[in-house]
Amino acid sequence: MRRFIENGHLMQIKPEELVVGDIVQIEAGDIVPADLRLIESYNLKVDESALKGESIPVEKDANAILDQS
Repeated sequence: MRRFIENGHLMQIKPEELVVGDIVQIEAGDIVPADLRLIESYNLKVDESALKGESIPVEKDANAILDQS
């Protein structure tokens, strides 16, 4: 179950029930349920070893400007 914000209220739903545009809250130790766009973060580091083989957690920042090319 993941924390999901709907109409300003936090509720629990199954990850497979998420759809595009949903807002989720993640906390330390959570498994990210899908590709997410960060809208707010504080000292966030992600273990991407299963995806990219990175051996150390990668820092993520909701205010980062991505290359559009």
